[in-house]
Amino acid sequence: MQWFILLVLVPAVLVPVVLLFGFAGCTPFTAAAEEAAPPASPPAAPSDLNANGTGEHAITLSWQNNQMDATAFVVHRDGGAGATEFTVSSSSPPPDSGLIEGTTYTYKVKALRGGNPADASDWSKSKQATAFPSAPSAVSAVPQEVNKIQLTWTNNSASADQFIIHDHPTTGGGDADTTVPASKGNPQTAPLPVASGSAHEFTVFASVQAFQNVDPLAMPAPAKQQVKSLPSTTVAAKPLVFKAALATDQSGFAGFTIVQRIKAASLSNKGTKVKITLRGPLGTSLTIDHVAISQAATGAAADPWDSAADLTTVQVGVVLAANTRKTLDPANYTLDRTKDLLIAFDINPASDLVRMATLPGAGLEAYTVLIDPPEALTKDRADGSYNIETDNLYLIEEIEVT
Repeated sequence: MQWFILLVLVPAVLVPVVLLFGFAGCTPFTAAAEEAAPPASPPAAPSDLNANGTGEHAITLSWQNNQMDATAFVVHRDGGAGATEFTVSSSSPPPDSGLIEGTTYTYKVKALRGGNPADASDWSKSKQATAFPSAPSAVSAVPQEVNKIQLTWTNNSASADQFIIHDHPTTGGGDADTTVPASKGNPQTAPLPVASGSAHEFTVFASVQAFQNVDPLAMPAPAKQQVKSLPSTTVAAKPLVFKAALATDQSGFAGFTIVQRIKAASLSNKGTKVKITLRGPLGTSLTIDHVAISQAATGAAADPWDSAADLTTVQVGVVLAANTRKTLDPANYTLDRTKDLLIAFDINPASDLVRMATLPGAGLEAYTVLIDPPEALTKDRADGSYNIETDNLYLIEEIEVT
């Protein structure tokens, strides 16, 4: 009987105690699981930020997105008018435009999870880039001598400290860049040495020493780079075939014909048109009745003043005003650079003085002969008709062949 009573009383006592103390001190299972869950991690920051100028008012940005559910990015830009932030939807957004040319900007970017500004990553590393300086305009290339071309352009940039001239030879030779410092005002000019017989295409870039896609916190400190503008328009030019400075006058040419021979080695271009520029005497005008060109006959038996073929008329009735340049009509003539060029000038009997100069430099050769008519304008000139033969140059200031 006693064992029976104990069996009945023990459960009656334990159940209330467990209910009172056991459950009162425990947290329900579901609530414990919720409290133990770790908080959500912040979005992963973007990496590999790139910033490069792509125009005088724009910089292109791109980066690596490391957050799968990032649907927006905040870009921070510092520089120019101050710091600003803007939101984009892609890690390869359109260029950042409306910038100041030649100005360096610093960028960093962060990701937004679900496009939520409150759920943002840390900032990426910073990168610097410079908006290109404004490109030059009004570029021209003018031959100055047999081996020099004068390039002229308008500077449109307030920040450019130098210009880069890109020379692309179209008749052989490799491309080359020439750097010239920027000067105050416009136009900007640069004389460029070129090889005789070469044709060229020139493009001009404005340049500023700045940064392009560099980490501003890198150690050692990043060096400035040569940041170029967009290219100018391209212009083509060839050096003159022949040029001389005519300084004095020579008398005694009335009614005679001057035949000038320009050595083939002095003719830097070959082409199908010959353009001759003359200059009038210092104190009076000069009338030339006939101008003709040909090329010298070759071979051991050939007379040095005979022509290889019939003469080609360039122009008749040429009047040269005192100390004034005159470019004759271009003559259709295929120049053979293996033969000397002969130019015949039939001087009017009423004229006397012609312009002359001694040729500068050992590399230029030209010879002049004074011939009695009528041999002057014929293919074969009679022996013994030469009155004067000299290595001074008469009349011709420039010859261009195109």
